[in-house]
Amino acid sequence: TVISDVIMTVFSPSYPTWGAVDVAVATEGGTVTAVGAFTYESPTYVLSMAVTPEGAGTTDPAVGDYVYNAGTAVSITATANVGYAFDHWNGDVADPNAAGTTVTMDTDKIITAVFIRVQASLRLDIEGSGVVHVSPPSEDYGEGTTLNYDLGQEVTLTAMPSAGARFAGWRVAGSKGCTLTLTMDTDKTVTAVFEAQTQRTVTLAVDPTGGGVTLPAVGDHAYVPVSYTHLRAH
Repeated sequence: TVISDVIMTVFSPSYPTWGAVDVAVATEGGTVTAVGAFTYESPTYVLSMAVTPEGAGTTDPAVGDYVYNAGTAVSITATANVGYAFDHWNGDVADPNAAGTTVTMDTDKIITAVFIRVQASLRLDIEGSGVVHVSPPSEDYGEGTTLNYDLGQEVTLTAMPSAGARFAGWRVAGSKGCTLTLTMDTDKTVTAVFEAQTQRTVTLAVDPTGGGVTLPAVGDHAYVPVSYTHLRAH
């Protein structure tokens, strides 16, 4: 015999939304006990996990959709990536300001971990032969170096060409000279450009041969343009 939900709602205690339950049926002429196991399936709800801004951090469970039985308390955790800090959760959670909290699945829910930027990265690219002196931390760095700074921090870069090269400029709008000061308000990439210096050859000789000496000595000597040397003859 099928007992409708309408009849079963008058039972005391009321039957559960899901699970197994024994039922006793009362009639006007007395009590007829009809004992049987009635099984009701639990409703399920979808938990959708998300992160903003993209790439700022991770969640556990990871970003994606998950199905839970109604009433399940799901533990969730947010972890910030380098340069970011956890700020809060968007959505129905127990504690929106705690990185670790719970979600009670009583309906479909979208939960988003919100992160804020606390650092910015500086990447150094180099064309040609040279290094860049960066302060802070007052060190020399080469091609492909990435450094992290607190937002708003000022950083000074100084181009240092290798022997036989000269500094040609920065690939940054408005920059002049070999020293560049940046305010780290966002991620930045700076390229220092160095060019090879063309050498010139100076040949020294004595006439007549053996008639004297020179300083530097007789022979070929290479110099870069606009460099100076002292010549002496004895």
